[in-house]
Amino acid sequence: MRPTVLPEIKAAIPPLRPDERAALKASIEENGVLAPLLTWMRFLTPEQTAEKLGFGPKCKGEGCKYDHEDVPFDELECGDGIWECPDCGWGVYPFEYDQVLLDGHNRLEICEELGSEEYLTTSIDFDLIAEGADGIEEVVLWVREHSIAQRNLSDDQRAVLANEIREDRARIARREQLEQARAAKAERDFRDAVREACSVGAPSTPTERKERVRAQVAREQNVPEAKLRAAQEVKNARPDLLEKVREGSMPLASAKRE
Repeated sequence: MRPTVLPEIKAAIPPLRPDERAALKASIEENGVLAPLLTWMRFLTPEQTAEKLGFGPKCKGEGCKYDHEDVPFDELECGDGIWECPDCGWGVYPFEYDQVLLDGHNRLEICEELGSEEYLTTSIDFDLIAEGADGIEEVVLWVREHSIAQRNLSDDQRAVLANEIREDRARIARREQLEQARAAKAERDFRDAVREACSVGAPSTPTERKERVRAQVAREQNVPEAKLRAAQEVKNARPDLLEKVREGSMPLASAKRE
């Protein structure tokens, strides 16, 4: 089965330079694909399953009012990653999944250019449930962290990617903080809940939180904080130039001077 390529995951990885891609293609032509493509076994939502198969989720619980009948999408409940019937609590069927490509986009493209399907895949299981996003934000973050550790990137490219990791983590943290606040809304004022959720284990102001995350990412990826700041400044002012830095065709210092 051909892995599913999601644009947001493919875009999370800096493209190969032309010489790198040519060398990879020559290697595949001579030796085949030596490393398996890495995929994520993503369970599809009931809506995605119905679109793929042509029929909706059904319940298998005996005596249930939905016994082997379609269960309305808006009544389904999700517990521990399993879609459950709201009447009896049984898991609905069928379960469908696809293999989302995480690492190996260039190898897959080259194989298809060469008309070859001789490649292996290995799957990683993410225990992620991100409501409304199928865990995609966490997966994109993982792909960036995996890429920066594996790829032969310049210091400037590493700085751009590290800044994207910082943004991903901040975005996920904000989402989690809001979820905590919404969960507490029934017991206390929503504004107080947001303030409390944002203050747990973090500095008291948004600026301090941003600085803390930047410093942490800089230490982990061995990239100077100044380069992360420069990458963010260029992104704000000239995102078109930042893309050139990300591709490796322009130094970060030159982009900052423009």
